[in-house]
Amino acid sequence: MVGLAVVWTTLRGALRSRTLILAELLLVALAGVLLTLVPQQDEAPLPPEHWLHAHPALVTALRVLELDRVLRAHWFAALIALATVTLSVVLVDQWRRAARVLVRAPEESQFHDAPLRGGWERDVVPGTAALRFQVSGRAAGLGPPVFHSGLWCVVVAGLLRVLWGADAQVDLVEGETLRAGPGAWSAQWPGPLAAAVSLEAPMRFDRLRVARYASLDLRGLVAEVTHGDEPVEVAVNTPLNVGPERVHLALLHGPAVLLEVAGARGAERAAVLAWPSSTRGVYEGTAVLETGMDVVARARIDEEAHLPAQVELRVKRGSALLFVGAVAAGAVFTVEPGTTFTVHGIRWWARFNGSRDIAWWLAYAGFALCVLGAMLMFLVTRVDTLVRVTPCGAGRERVEVVLRPHRFAPLYRERLDQVARSEGWRGEGPP
Repeated sequence: MVGLAVVWTTLRGALRSRTLILAELLLVALAGVLLTLVPQQDEAPLPPEHWLHAHPALVTALRVLELDRVLRAHWFAALIALATVTLSVVLVDQWRRAARVLVRAPEESQFHDAPLRGGWERDVVPGTAALRFQVSGRAAGLGPPVFHSGLWCVVVAGLLRVLWGADAQVDLVEGETLRAGPGAWSAQWPGPLAAAVSLEAPMRFDRLRVARYASLDLRGLVAEVTHGDEPVEVAVNTPLNVGPERVHLALLHGPAVLLEVAGARGAERAAVLAWPSSTRGVYEGTAVLETGMDVVARARIDEEAHLPAQVELRVKRGSALLFVGAVAAGAVFTVEPGTTFTVHGIRWWARFNGSRDIAWWLAYAGFALCVLGAMLMFLVTRVDTLVRVTPCGAGRERVEVVLRPHRFAPLYRERLDQVARSEGWRGEGPP
């Protein structure tokens, strides 16, 4: 038992080390920097496949180090786990200190350097205690432990999210159906201990409603879907909740050109998804066909957010340009002998994100505790008051009132006057 106590004391001291806490903060900050510098697996509109072709050796190293999936990396989970343990040790100490401060009465020695004090003489008042203490704002002592309890909840929620949470992603064209089961999603990122995201019933993407300002900035985005047999609207802040799974509508969307290519090898269907470009209101996208041809689509959206009646298509094979022109739904054209393109439609496409987070409620509770703790720390001030009565002889006694605010002492001069008058002071101003 003595050995265990020594080990625990040593470990506790190490976990409370400022150096360790500072190192954890620096590593968390470094993870945030990596999130901004390294394209992540679910990042758009620059997926890692494009980055891989540009920097193959660097991307391979980043993937081995799990830097392209920071929030799902094993080293990040270990960092969050260490932060949880460290914060737990600090939290226990803070609650113990707060409990002692809440129940402990002030001592006379604590008022020697109090900034607010006053004294006067009066006739003896029988039955008056020689020494009295008053305390207001005791709840201020709960601020730090409540705030750090909120941080602990947020950190633990993050750890649970990393280990048992899951994310998925899929791009759907209007009229397309997302099947039930995990294989329907184009990408899955489950945590080390989590199962993949899976819907219990198919979800059909019926229609996308887009609204824009006159400046072409996005004003609203709503997807009308049918889950099972029930029509539902899904928006960025209005997810579709299916048990533990949630389906969000991402902001990423654009026109999709539905093509059918008929050639010697048979027919091939493809959808060219146009992504937002650097030019406002202009969308561009590329699709690589099995025949080795590249199809580039370019579309412009007006301020009414209507789908364009025509899009510009370019068909290339290597560096050779086979076709360029504006086409509409129903158009049929030949790019080379024996190869015919048919445009079956121009529709909206949108990105849907699926997720499972078993600890979202704990994260929200943590944020609420952080706000409550901050309010207790900054809006409540503890003020200790001492009233000392000393006999002076000849039926007189001296009364001394001392206030010890823990913060903002100049703001409590009026309270000093109120306490003095409650003790019998009748002079002008504070005693």
